[in-house]
Parts: sequence; C-alpha cells; structure tokens
Amino acid sequence: MRRTPLALLCVLFASAALGCRAKAPRAEGDLLNRLQGRYTCTMMEMGGQAAPPALMEKMGLKYAVRGKQLVAYRPTGEEDPIDFELDESKAPAQLTFTEQHPEAGRRVTTGLLKYEDGVLTIVMSGFEGEANRPRGFKTERPAEMLIVLKRDN
Repeated sequence: MRRTPLALLCVLFASAALGCRAKAPRAEGDLLNRLQGRYTCTMMEMGGQAAPPALMEKMGLKYAVRGKQLVAYRPTGEEDPIDFELDESKAPAQLTFTEQHPEAGRRVTTGLLKYEDGVLTIVMSGFEGEANRPRGFKTERPAEMLIVLKRDN
C-alpha cells in the first residue's frame, strides 16, 4: 500500500489551515505605482555627514515621483526632474538615473531604493557606472548622497 500521496495531501491541508501559504508574486510595476506622489525631505546625508534636522526643516525640500521621474522642487517653485529606471527584481530595488546636463551632456548614475510605510529612502552615487552603485543605505563614499522622503498627505 502506497502512502506518499495521502501524506502529501495531509501536509498541504495542514499548511493551508495554518496560513502557511506562499506569497503571491507582486505585479511588475507595483512598487513604481506605490511611489507616485509628493514628498518632503526629512533627512539628507553626503559622505557620511547628515544635515542637521533643524536645517532640513528650515529648507523644506520638496520632491515628487511622477511617472519615471524624480522631481526636485527649487525654492522658486521651478521643477528639476531627473529620469530613472527602476529594477524591482533586485533586493534592494535598483535605480538608474539619466540626466542631460547643458555642459556635460548625458550622465547616467546609479542608486538603491526602499519604500516602507510612506517613507522613501534613496541612496545615489555621484559617479557614473555600475561599479559605483552604492552598496547599502549609507554614504560610504564622498560622492554618495542619501535622502529620506516622507509622503505628503
């Protein structure tokens, strides 16, 4: 008498009863959709040095994620957008920024992103190339910048 199928069924039913289901894979673009909106910068760090919280509050830096652009708002109200590609398949998610400078031409830089509970954290490199992609959510090298953005209500 063969018991393997019956044992397998028992394990499957027990798993379902205990809520041990595998998570459904997220739809492609899910993170990008959740990022859309306006944000206030609550923390900024460069080269391991964080800007003082009082200065951050006084500056009131505003950003938005609009489509595949990260838009910085200047104090004058002008928009300063930078295009990005988001690779959600990596952990943490990877960003590739493309910007056009009048003097320097096209520049491609890299970064990392995480998003939890309305807080968007981005660390980016000031240098081009995959080898310069930040290794974590801290600024280990002088040309790296970390920004923490809180979603506006």
